[in-house]
Amino acid sequence: MKYKKVIVIILLVCIGTIYEIHSKEQKVYEKYVVVIDPGHGGWDQGASREQIYEEDLNFQVALYLKQFLESQDITVIMTRTSDVDLASTTSDNRKREDLKRRVEIMNTGDAFVSIHMNISESSVKGSQVFSSKKEESIKLADTIQKELKKLNNSKFISKIGDYYLLNESSTIGVIVECGFLSNVDERKQLQQPQYQEKLAYAICTGILEYKGKK
Repeated sequence: MKYKKVIVIILLVCIGTIYEIHSKEQKVYEKYVVVIDPGHGGWDQGASREQIYEEDLNFQVALYLKQFLESQDITVIMTRTSDVDLASTTSDNRKREDLKRRVEIMNTGDAFVSIHMNISESSVKGSQVFSSKKEESIKLADTIQKELKKLNNSKFISKIGDYYLLNESSTIGVIVECGFLSNVDERKQLQQPQYQEKLAYAICTGILEYKGKK
């Protein structure tokens, strides 16, 4: 039986956010638009282990990130708002069309963050951020990686990644691999709403730090 999705919207109301980033007077990010891309969705479940599916965890972290960014008056656009892919039902290459559509949406923002979970044949764990070769994308990746390292002591550093989303987008952006589903301990952690919220907070803080330096 497929892993049942946590009803994150209800959790946001019931749990509430335990973080404060800045006071109302300090908000200076109005008119800044961030596209959040919860990777995979629909027929494309992404990586999985023991009926835990990447598409679900990506979406849960993305919703927390949306909440944090909007609390700073940042405009958020989501590439998907439910368990769907973005290709048409008649497409003869659904994956390619899905990625192409995501890039089109990403190009409408000032920056994008694509949320993913990783997998490996080893017991490696930790978060890692990938960027395109654009100078500003590298800077954004560095600030987010720094915040994630504070959270989970990740040994990784941010890297330039050879991925369609990064190569084809015209705006700056990053792919955030939040952790490894293949690591038993980290997989359990990634399923916890409190940790998902912390991941989103770290990503948001990195975005704000990057924006504050410009």
